[in-house]
Amino acid sequence: MKLRTPQDFVPAIISCNIISDTGDKVLRLVGFRDGVTAQEEIEEYQGTIVYFDSSTMGTRITNILSYNETNQMVLTFSFSGGLPGYSIPSSDAAPPSVKELNQTVGLVVEHTISRIRELVKDGTIA
Repeated sequence: MKLRTPQDFVPAIISCNIISDTGDKVLRLVGFRDGVTAQEEIEEYQGTIVYFDSSTMGTRITNILSYNETNQMVLTFSFSGGLPGYSIPSSDAAPPSVKELNQTVGLVVEHTISRIRELVKDGTIA
């Protein structure tokens, strides 16, 4: 679902145009609220991992779905090549603080998790 309707999961995304879709691989153009358009190649390994690669932005976002020892679902996000909503500082600048990261990336992650919980609750996903 997140592959084809990202605007339901990421508030900064306002549009999505699917260029190609082979089931486990999707090529799409996403439009952001700030006017930026990015092309993303997405590869999904059903039920475990999704890679979101953007040559436009030079980033890779990975979503990993797993379960902990009490069988609770765990969704892990990893970011390489930059963080959404955060400009890379010059080499002598201090890295972003936890507070700064939570104000940008953290809000997106929380929104995505809330949306997934809604979909589980209403039976859309198991």
